[in-house]
Amino acid sequence: MPIHGDGRTSRAFLWAGDAAEALDVIFRNGTDGETYNISSNDHLQVRQVAEKIFRCFYPDGTYDSDNWIEFVADRPLNDGMYWTDDSNLCALGWKQRTNFDEALRATVDWYCRDSEGFWPNHEGLGSTVVVDGDVTAEDCR
Repeated sequence: MPIHGDGRTSRAFLWAGDAAEALDVIFRNGTDGETYNISSNDHLQVRQVAEKIFRCFYPDGTYDSDNWIEFVADRPLNDGMYWTDDSNLCALGWKQRTNFDEALRATVDWYCRDSEGFWPNHEGLGSTVVVDGDVTAEDCR
């Protein structure tokens, strides 16, 4: 898993369903010409995200992320953090409902249930356990 830079770059992560609800709130209640940023309360370092993903697929702790993560040259002009002010949107009554860990669990559950054939000809992840559906949301801690 290549990670640009040292893995300390932070990003805000938002569940797609929350983003869709935010758009609905803007369309219904927003003011024409006003700016509404859609943001998240979940600001995580890229390395933290990678660790959470590994814990989902190896809940017994048998993974060694150092064997899987490769730190590569950072992208030119890569910001350490993207942050947007969503106060205009929140003033319309919107709020984030799904935190990062819940969204990751739901994504892993979907992957285990519905991903067969999604990544054709992909090798090297040792993901038979995942494809067979043995990983569940409860494993993601």
